This record gives sequence, C-alpha cells and structure tokens, in this order.
Amino acid sequence: MLTINQLKFMNKKILKISIGILRVACMTVLWPLEKILLNKSVKTPSPAVFIIGPPRSGTTLIYELMIRRYKFSYISNFAHKLYGTPVAATLIGKPIIEKWCKQCKSAYSSTYGGIKGWGAPSEGGWIWNRWLPENHYLDELHVKQLPAQLIKDTVNGIICVMNAPFINKNVMHSVHMRLLDKLFPNCLFIHIEREIKANIRSIVRAHAKVGKNEHEWFSVKPREWEQFKHTDILMRSAAQVHYTHKNIERDTKHLGITRVLKINYEEFCKAPQDTLTKIGEFMANNNVKFEHRDIVYPNLSTSKQKPFSEDIELQMSKYLESLLKNSNINKEQ
Repeated sequence: MLTINQLKFMNKKILKISIGILRVACMTVLWPLEKILLNKSVKTPSPAVFIIGPPRSGTTLIYELMIRRYKFSYISNFAHKLYGTPVAATLIGKPIIEKWCKQCKSAYSSTYGGIKGWGAPSEGGWIWNRWLPENHYLDELHVKQLPAQLIKDTVNGIICVMNAPFINKNVMHSVHMRLLDKLFPNCLFIHIEREIKANIRSIVRAHAKVGKNEHEWFSVKPREWEQFKHTDILMRSAAQVHYTHKNIERDTKHLGITRVLKINYEEFCKAPQDTLTKIGEFMANNNVKFEHRDIVYPNLSTSKQKPFSEDIELQMSKYLESLLKNSNINKEQ
C-alpha cells in the first residue's frame, strides 16, 4: 500500500505530465497563427531595451516598475508558458496583459525573477532557451549558429501585436550583449549594480533555499566560471557577481558607453521616480519612442540583510580582494 507522501508525489507527477500535454496541445493549435504573425512581423525603428546584471541584484523590480511607468511590449508569463508560440500567445493574451499593466496597486515582489500574474512580465527563459545555450557567453560570432531570423521575427512580432518598443529582463543577457547587438542593432542595456556583499549574501541564501547541490551554479555563468566551478559556494557567488559586472563592462566598451546605462539598486530604492526619469531620458536620447503611464510610485527599501557570521564575512572580504587583484593583473597583461 502506498503511503500518503508517495500518493502526493504521484499526484504531483501526474499533474505535471498533464499540464505538459495540455501545453503542447495548445502550442500545436496556435502554431498556424504563430506562422502568420511571424511572416507579418516587420522591423521596428525603436531600439530594443535589455535589463542586465547579476542574479539577485534588483533587475526584476526595475523591470516591473519600468513596464508600469512606460508603455512597452514584453514577454508575458502567458507567452512564456506557451514558449513555442509566444507571438500568438501575446495576441490572444493581450487583454490580460493590458489589464495587468493598468492595475493601480502592486506588491512589487517577485520570487527568483518571477512576478505573479498571467499578464505580468517574464524573463522568457523558456523562449530564449529555444535558441541560446543557457549560461554560455555568446558574442556576435555565434549568430551564424542560431536561427537569427526567427529570433528577430519573434521579438518584432510581439512588438507589432503590442504596438510599443520591446523590453526584456533576463540576467543571462549579461553574457549575450554583443550577440543581442548583432540581432537587434542599436539595442540598449540597463546595467543594474547592487552593493556587492549584499548581492553575494542574497545569492548564497537563494542557492540554499532552492535546494541546489553544493557545486551547482546559480543562474548566469560569466566567461570565467570554469575557474571557480570546484570552489565553495561563497567564492563561486563572489566570482559570479564580480565577473558578471566585468563581462558587462568589457562589452560596454565594445558597444559604446552611450548605449549602456548603469543604475545603482540602492539609489533606485531610495528614489525610484528620479531613477526612472533618468532611464526615460537615456531611452529618449537613444531614439526609443515610448509613452508614459501614470503610476503611484511605491515606497521602496532595500531588504534588511542579516550579515553572515564574522568568520564568513571575513572570508568573503578576502575572496573579493583576491578577485579584484586577479582582475587588475589580467588588465595589466
């Protein structure tokens, strides 16, 4: 006889399989419409906008507030779930998306990058993962290996359906800047930077909470990740934050500093209206044609983090010192 826990496990597994079958069935039905919309998609003059930075740095909060402040097209949770037909899903789900955008109140909370609501913005990980190897650094030389036209038609299709410039937040884009620039010429990047020790603590705690094994990487891998794949979680998290920023800074020099805006997360939380105005000016100066929405700005505060033990905090400082030293040596070379 099966135990209660075994029955619960079986029920969850059956439900998961059933949802997967239903999802495939929906995408199969929607595929003819998707093909029509992809064929009708046209290149838009307004540059795409991508929000980048290390995991747990505040990218999701800024993503949501930007969509509430400015009219953008984006990948919704609904389109993300129907990842094989995102343009058709955006068209069908447009009323849900518009309703979410008009909501007066929001908790401005998320769970590891996920915002509640079918119409809410999504990272679109399942969609991007159809084309881009997850966690890998990719530059413009990799375009030939990808279905570039399909990627461009998909984004342009979402833009045409929602009649607004495109924005997407996905921390994986932090190592795809040059590739995205090749796919979407003149695209813009908003680079989020959080106080580094707070960022590291958040990653370490999130890693433990989601139950990843000791040597499993949490989210994006910078180009230098293999040097740290056998280190402890504290060093790995420190290297992840440090080198993700270094990767972004290196590619910013390649693309041009006028197309990348760095935002400090702590300053954003203190004065969200001022920061969003700064972002709006940056986009306007780079020919993004957007409309303003009226919103009530939330009272934000950075999460009150409890420091690690004294020994771990000291070790974290030593790790950061060694990373900075190595980066300086490599820069000189």
